Amino acid sequence: MKTRFLLISLIFSITAFSQITLTHSDYANGMATGSDFTSYATPINGPMLSVFVGEPSGSAQTWDFTGFDFIQAGDGISVEPSSAPFYSSFPGCNVVLSEDTYGFDDDTIHTWTYQELTSDQLLLHGLSDEIEIAFTWDPPAVQAVVPFTYGTTWEEDWDSTWYYPDVWVISKIEVEIDAFGTMKLPSGDYPCLRLTDYNFMISHTLVGVDSVTVIGYHWYAKDLTQVHITSIYEEQFNLSTIEIGAFSYSKAGGPAGVNEHAISMNSATLEQNSPNPCISSTVINYSLTKANEVSLKVYDYLGKEIATLVNERQAAGQYQIDFSAKGLNPGIYFYRLNNGDVCLIRKMIVQ
Repeated sequence: MKTRFLLISLIFSITAFSQITLTHSDYANGMATGSDFTSYATPINGPMLSVFVGEPSGSAQTWDFTGFDFIQAGDGISVEPSSAPFYSSFPGCNVVLSEDTYGFDDDTIHTWTYQELTSDQLLLHGLSDEIEIAFTWDPPAVQAVVPFTYGTTWEEDWDSTWYYPDVWVISKIEVEIDAFGTMKLPSGDYPCLRLTDYNFMISHTLVGVDSVTVIGYHWYAKDLTQVHITSIYEEQFNLSTIEIGAFSYSKAGGPAGVNEHAISMNSATLEQNSPNPCISSTVINYSLTKANEVSLKVYDYLGKEIATLVNERQAAGQYQIDFSAKGLNPGIYFYRLNNGDVCLIRKMIVQ
């Protein structure tokens, strides 16, 4: 899927939880129809990032991701499987995630992921957009064994059959839950497990066959909030701190909220500007649950500050800001609300 991202920085601190276990109930609750999630990412076109990934250990570790200015990269919700456009092609699936992924210079990409939660596994059947099935796995690929905890291992054989002539990928993945502790995210601190996968891929394309081995690190909380760092190549195997171009995380929510167009993180809410797209002006609404120093700034797609709309201490309450887009080049912009507790970001399109 095409997704591109922006904005950066990193700090570390120390807190630790004891190890946890992800159970069948955790997956069933986290993926129940109506459960929503929001995806965030760091930029793929920014400087390289130095990220602590830790090491295999029976002692608790802390992974601190709070210093990054993440851009909201998408949002999604678990839907009734029969409502998905290609449900009939995956009759075994009982979980379907509908996701909007925000493109860098393209329209929003709508996808559906077809999964199956059994008594002891989470299986991946396929992926589609509104028009066609992008690819399918036959047999379904094992995404996780259930339950899992520190020390759990499994193997995955992925044979993705692409719906394009002569293009497919075969993977053999060795997975181990090899660390536990705390992941610190902008949305809070989470007891978590670290999953490490060794992915041996053979790609068959029109120009020939290629093989490569990569490592991925993934952190999971019991509510299915998760961080993903993928495609680490051999020169960085077994390093506790790595250099990467970008990474992402997905924050679980509850059932879809009253206002599905707002990002809310306890102490503040940032609404989608209206109208969006805009031509000459637009309105940004936000709310604060307590008094704090507040800044509201607008950035272009390269992260350059365009305007400061608010930079003062404000009381709890609802606020509305008129923003003039006159003189701006058409394109993608971002506005960021920072109240000292959370940093919330929305995308704005100027025509």
